[in-house]
Amino acid sequence: MRTASFVMLLAIISWSVGAQEPFHADGMSVGKTVLWFYGSQVETTFDGTLELTGTLQIGDALFSFSVEGTSYGSGIADTDTLAATLWMLFQTSGTLDSGEFISLRGGIYILGEEADLTTLSLGAGPGTFFLIADLPEESLWISGALTTTASGSLVVPDDPLTMQIEGTAMFTFEGKFLAASDVLIEQLPWDSTSWPLETHEALLALLTGVKSEEAAEQTD
Repeated sequence: MRTASFVMLLAIISWSVGAQEPFHADGMSVGKTVLWFYGSQVETTFDGTLELTGTLQIGDALFSFSVEGTSYGSGIADTDTLAATLWMLFQTSGTLDSGEFISLRGGIYILGEEADLTTLSLGAGPGTFFLIADLPEESLWISGALTTTASGSLVVPDDPLTMQIEGTAMFTFEGKFLAASDVLIEQLPWDSTSWPLETHEALLALLTGVKSEEAAEQTD
């Protein structure tokens, strides 16, 4: 789903911003959102792709990168208040401008402000993120803030008891490097209890590279 024009546009944006933080990225996620309605509460799941381009400032060296991969997660929204909370995991890989390999894997916590089903602008709002950037000779822990907007169109649902949206979300990430710690969970920019237990265990497994149960034990 990646296009040359999209990559070029985000590269121009990244360089023009000049990476105000050591980590800057712009991205796009395209996928399917399924919604279940329980009165005014809406539960959602998301599954799609993720493309990111941006820059890493490591010491005096500035590197640009381009990655792509998968994104998935869940959320809850209230149709009365238009508030939404979204939890997203992602795993991507690609190259630096030098041609060397880079992968980005992590999680996103979004406090949406526009859970509006009339405009299908689910999930627009600020959030926080944590990711691990794997490079040929080192791994970097990065955390920071992001902004996102999302919109889509209704499609015939796979499950007739649900509503289904095919949509696009746009992200801007600004982050700092963190010192690696023996206790990963202490570096995450959110309280783990603010996440659904199963989703947070999946995030820890993604970050540590071990099964969910083992990851939860190692970070308790």
